[in-house]
Amino acid sequence: MNKFLLVLGFLLVLAACGQRIFPSDDGELQKVTTKAGDDFLEFRLTRTKVNPDPNREYFWFKSGQLQSTRGSFSGYLLDGEFTRMNQEGQLSARGEFKDGLKTGTWYSYQQGELVTIETYRKGQLSGKSQDFLGGEVVEERIYKSGVLNGFRKELRGDSVRQIKYRGGVPTDTTYLKSGVLSLDFLH
Repeated sequence: MNKFLLVLGFLLVLAACGQRIFPSDDGELQKVTTKAGDDFLEFRLTRTKVNPDPNREYFWFKSGQLQSTRGSFSGYLLDGEFTRMNQEGQLSARGEFKDGLKTGTWYSYQQGELVTIETYRKGQLSGKSQDFLGGEVVEERIYKSGVLNGFRKELRGDSVRQIKYRGGVPTDTTYLKSGVLSLDFLH
């Protein structure tokens, strides 16, 4: 029975990897399910014509492979909800694309535990990003147009290190440990 399920699973993966992409009735392309390494991916594609920005990373699909390149693409752009599942069926990433660019809130997981939350706008980090360890926030960052702009907080046990950034450049640092405040000013 286990061999049968293993063979059936392999055939399904093989069929998904070799599937052809056909437009749906509304002009958008069908949902694609494919395998990348040990992970299973599910996403939608679009035929939208895009003039690529050389500073942005585009995600696209061609010849059964998910690709990403900065400033260009060749194939169908990802558009809509994206999910990545590991071989155990656990969610490892979830987010959304618009015309091949990451947009909105993206979640990353390891062994079913949340490890990062990132916010994107037109393919660039924009807004709050957080890292987690054991369900607790260990770092927070604020981005604008893909660069740190605002506070970056590192939380370690009873210590907090807060670095202020302007346009990707650190301007000052604050340390707080067990109620003791210390300031460093960077020039």
